[in-house]
Amino acid sequence: MTVLTRVHIAPGAEVPRHTRPGVESTYVLEVEGLVLADGLADRMCRAGDWFQVPADVPHSVRIGPAGAAVVANYLVEKDRPLVSWL
Repeated sequence: MTVLTRVHIAPGAEVPRHTRPGVESTYVLEVEGLVLADGLADRMCRAGDWFQVPADVPHSVRIGPAGAAVVANYLVEKDRPLVSWL
């Protein structure tokens, strides 16, 4: 199953470490955030950037002082939760 969503994240927020059962592909619409994913280099993403996190890789995001808006696409295996918080 594919889930496509628009997400708004508050200024200065931190999205706690979590995993997803499938690939996460995210496009940054507004402002910026730092993506921290196990096994991948930390990456600052700004408007117009995109990032991808492989299935089951723990990751978190630190949002800049202006907040963020993204469009996220999740591939989700049947009968698995969309997110598992660590």
